[in-house]
Amino acid sequence: MSSFEQSGASNSEEHLLSTDQSEAIECAIHQLGLESLKPKQRDAIESYISGNDTFVVLPTGYGKSVVYAALPIIFDKLRGREGCIVVVISPLTALMMDQKTNLSLKGLTVEYYGEGHEDCLDVIMKGKVQLVFLSPESLLRNERIRRMLLSSVYTNNLAGFVVDEAHCVRMWGDNFRKAFAEIGTVRSLINKDINILALTATASSETAKIIFERLSMVDVNIIGLAPERPNIKYCVVPMPTMTELCSTLALELIEHRANTPKTVVFCQTLLQCSEFNAKMKRKLGINLTEPPGAPCVIPFRMISLFTSASRAVIRAEVLKEFCREETNLRLIIATTAFGLGVDCRDITRVINWGVPNSLEELVQETGRADRNGSQSEAILYYGKGAHQHICNQVKQYGENKTNCRRTLLFKNFLFSDLDKQSIVACKCCDLCTPLCVCVDCSRNIS
Repeated sequence: MSSFEQSGASNSEEHLLSTDQSEAIECAIHQLGLESLKPKQRDAIESYISGNDTFVVLPTGYGKSVVYAALPIIFDKLRGREGCIVVVISPLTALMMDQKTNLSLKGLTVEYYGEGHEDCLDVIMKGKVQLVFLSPESLLRNERIRRMLLSSVYTNNLAGFVVDEAHCVRMWGDNFRKAFAEIGTVRSLINKDINILALTATASSETAKIIFERLSMVDVNIIGLAPERPNIKYCVVPMPTMTELCSTLALELIEHRANTPKTVVFCQTLLQCSEFNAKMKRKLGINLTEPPGAPCVIPFRMISLFTSASRAVIRAEVLKEFCREETNLRLIIATTAFGLGVDCRDITRVINWGVPNSLEELVQETGRADRNGSQSEAILYYGKGAHQHICNQVKQYGENKTNCRRTLLFKNFLFSDLDKQSIVACKCCDLCTPLCVCVDCSRNIS
């Protein structure tokens, strides 16, 4: 296992690539329709194809999927034949569906095996794909898939093994989805020369150690950037009642309609989501749709649920509509578990109704905002009783009244070398705003 020093993590070793490896990377760039790779995308690819277990920590929106999307193309080129397969472990069916859609448009053959999409297993087993997306439960609990990994098709053609959203190995592996903690056992089923590539947007040193142990990663090369998102303003607000918050949001929707900031509201449980949705519907009445009184179906609805209780086809429909630039759907109510599937470019507000279990969870959820570079806001509603069953770091963040929230939020993460000088105080956090001396704030004071 890699020893873990921050300095060692932030300075990934440079790899001396052969001419063949360099040409293979350029081939992948061309086939994926890219002009070039971002620096850390290239570093990660070079590390992995050079034979290293590789841990990649890059902010949401940076393009982590490009790293593993390039691998089958690169290995085809290096091996001098087509047919190389990369297996990607992903936590959510919605994410797998989204990746299949996006990567297929780039000319890759992609399949996922999951809820409502089990009929593709024969195609996957025959190796007629470049990228195979699986849940950890399918990987570990489905005997056909375990036998597939031992088949000649996969022993000859498997070129990469990837764990996407790797923070789930710790965040969910202990209780919620224990299969995440067991993914590393699969190394006994695949060739010894297949390395592990794990990717996430956030990781503390402690989380990274747990991921390495559970995925059986050895001599890990760590590549990344700080999860810092300079265009997100972080705020903590005293918690109103759910009814009060729903009234405020409903009035905003009624006044601004399709011009309401695109918003995700994270709740902690399915019951909370259901209650929140029911209250919003009652407050909105005929204004639930745009125009008012239109049929209560997705193209007209201004709010929708996005949870595990919804059928996969409904979640896909909601996600597709929410990601459209010109949409009436302005507010999604989601559980923390399924919030990872909400991956849209123009979300400008994230609301946490209820307190996440960890700062990593909070950063993951607030990271749904600001993917197109616009100014965004992350609001945590925090109040009495909110600190039960949460870690001290989250409690400290919620109850802090003096220190910059951004500094407090990111200080324990890998690559947390923040450059706060580049962030205007009024756009940093609610506690920095009163200290701002920018032109606009100075004008308002005068």
